[in-house]
Amino acid sequence: MICNAEIVVPPAVQGELSRNAIQLDRSWIRVVAAQNQSDVAVLREQLDPGEAEAIVVAVESEADPLLVDERIPGMKRGPAAATAAVYVSLETGKLV
Repeated sequence: MICNAEIVVPPAVQGELSRNAIQLDRSWIRVVAAQNQSDVAVLREQLDPGEAEAIVVAVESEADPLLVDERIPGMKRGPAAATAAVYVSLETGKLV
């Protein structure tokens, strides 16, 4: 059981949730913008806006753990294998 948990999401993720009509209890969600927009821009070359912002916010806030999903280019949509996990090393700030 997790008590007093807080989920930090960047504005891009909040937008994705809203566009998909996903409503979360605002009492345990905190929206935090990435400070280093140049790092976000570099990650945007390979990732969607929500994932890029989430990784930078996680590094900046030393969050642990970070969980994101990213669609694998070229994969057909389906329940079995539509997303891949992306992890970031908080020590180096680099994708693993």
